[in-house]
Amino acid sequence: MASTSASPATAWLVARAARLRLAEPVARLIAGSIRSLHQSGHAAAVEVLALDKTGLLEDLQASLVPTGRANIQVLDRGLIKAMARAFIPEEVTDNYYLSDEPHLIAAKAAYRDFLARVWRRLSMLRRIDGVVSANFAYFAERELHAVLEEAGVPFLVMHKENTKTPGRLDFWRQVYGGRRGPFDGRRILVYNEVEKRLQIDCRIAAPERISVTGMPRLDRLHHWRRENAGRPSSGPARVLFFYFGERTGLPFIPLFGRSIYRGEGGDIDPTLKDLNWHDLARDTAEAIRRLAVENPDIEVLVKGKKEHGKGQSLADRMAAGGPLPENLRLVTDGDPFELIVEADVVCGFVTTAMLEALAAGKPVVMPAFAEAIDAAMAPYLMALPGVAELADGPWDLIAKLTAAARRRQAPAMELAPAVAAELQRWSGNADGAAGRRVAEVILAEIDGALAGASAAE
Repeated sequence: MASTSASPATAWLVARAARLRLAEPVARLIAGSIRSLHQSGHAAAVEVLALDKTGLLEDLQASLVPTGRANIQVLDRGLIKAMARAFIPEEVTDNYYLSDEPHLIAAKAAYRDFLARVWRRLSMLRRIDGVVSANFAYFAERELHAVLEEAGVPFLVMHKENTKTPGRLDFWRQVYGGRRGPFDGRRILVYNEVEKRLQIDCRIAAPERISVTGMPRLDRLHHWRRENAGRPSSGPARVLFFYFGERTGLPFIPLFGRSIYRGEGGDIDPTLKDLNWHDLARDTAEAIRRLAVENPDIEVLVKGKKEHGKGQSLADRMAAGGPLPENLRLVTDGDPFELIVEADVVCGFVTTAMLEALAAGKPVVMPAFAEAIDAAMAPYLMALPGVAELADGPWDLIAKLTAAARRRQAPAMELAPAVAAELQRWSGNADGAAGRRVAEVILAEIDGALAGASAAE
């Protein structure tokens, strides 16, 4: 897939034109930055614009491509953010949007008016039947929700952050209700009932505007499992470890702009910032390195995220206990699908990657030692009872991963009831049909808007 990121020069030009309140140049710059992700070839295909975010495009493709009814275009959402900052002060962030301060209300109104002017010009340059983003709370898009609604164009959110542990649920309830505020677009699609109930309770949107569809990118893993049932993997035995850090899965909001934490202008307990998996993350990474050193016949892959501005690289962190052996490979780019289906066992902690592995019929091993057995940290665990194998120490983790890698378990056609239950609980997708549900919702909203526009002409 071609890069969908706009150049720094384009972002600078968008910001400059927005500061000068020049809607025409901004519209042309945005139109020229839209890239095609998928062309259906269908004469009556609808045009869907996705505001790029990790995970969103995979979910959108898994949903719309099989229908043959949608062309998917992509825009770097950084351009929208560059435009927004010409109006919206830095103190306004994704998680600090609600305000009764007159200067912030005026800034948002001015931005909304400018967006309306930009949209009128952009709609003359590019046909866009619906816009999809990955979260209702992105500050730069909040006024765009209302602008598109007024224009009769559905703004839809395929909400990305859905796997909320009990501790994170309490945290986000405070942020959603007291800091983010309501959604002004057309519809929000969520993975599970937990996320829907959270949004309803916090008055983000009315119940009828929130659809539970499940995680679409699990569909292809369900399909792969069924197609490969009974066949063990080939090649060298493989362990796949999804790297995690000391703050993974814990309540966290970057401290830029206005803080939400008590004592820093906010009202949320600041001790949440001190929670960590420090020893667990360090000891697990060291165990993975030792596994590779002691088992040169096993291929060990470590999947991490590409990070910017961090003090250490993934390689530095994995090498903290010694040099990396030749059979240990680090991966920071790309889609994890191939890594998962080629693995014999997956190790993860508080990550949706474990759900993807379970959907593919792969055994999952979780570290359950250090901070993970502290009662105070229990609310932040992504528990998978009776499904994931728990390791009670670094050496036990090595032993369990080694045994599973050598066992080379073949995927089963059908999921065990316990696995299906956990997949439904966390991802809303135990059947491999989430993409169909997403497509039905998105196409119904767009078809309805187009029919309404035609009737009004």
